Amino acid sequence: MIKTLLEPKMLLTIILMGTIVYITYLTKRNSNASDFFVGGRSFGWFTNGSAIGGDYLSAATFLGIAGLTFQLGYDGAYYAFCFSIGLTLLAIFVAGPLRRFGAFTVADFLAYRFHSQRARLTAVVVVLAISGFYAAPQLLGAAQY
Repeated sequence: MIKTLLEPKMLLTIILMGTIVYITYLTKRNSNASDFFVGGRSFGWFTNGSAIGGDYLSAATFLGIAGLTFQLGYDGAYYAFCFSIGLTLLAIFVAGPLRRFGAFTVADFLAYRFHSQRARLTAVVVVLAISGFYAAPQLLGAAQY
């Protein structure tokens, strides 16, 4: 019985079903956009830090930084250090002001600040382009597996 539960397909099915049940439960608690996008701004420092850490510890980080360190030797470790510093600066200089302004995304902030839908569209295009560059190493790593 336990061996069949640990099969990859069965384990994936259990995790997927558990996720669907949990998301359905949480969705019923949402009453406005703030609840949906940022959990009503009710998360503590540990939960918020865990979410940021989950974003940071992605396949791009593990594959890209590990690959650079392997390819460049100890010089590649500087990339990991700089990536961590960049994430910290992002949290200080972007996330904080966005929260104080009441915006959920950089595109929202630019649209409200400059009263322009063109600014929002430009921000969306830039974010999508950066996301494409971020996703490329993950897809390459998946293809190598």
